[in-house]
Amino acid sequence: MSGTTQSGPPTMEYTIQGAEADQADLVIAGALPNQTYASNNGKVSFKMFHALTRVDINVTNVDKATGMTITVFTMGSLLDGKDPSL
Repeated sequence: MSGTTQSGPPTMEYTIQGAEADQADLVIAGALPNQTYASNNGKVSFKMFHALTRVDINVTNVDKATGMTITVFTMGSLLDGKDPSL
């Protein structure tokens, strides 16, 4: 993470692990505005977002057919064009 003395929005570096079993979701959050520990009964709420999520896809050949090749795989937006901050 960037230091607290830097100007501008915070930055960070994140390295995705090579082994699938070692990969983890990257979740980021920002405190909701106008909240303080004192004015909010000792609680500050955060809105969480997945910046990176590992997705496992398994394909099963139910027909037991041979000679088949998957040449294209497409995954659409799970947000359906909505702003993730909403």
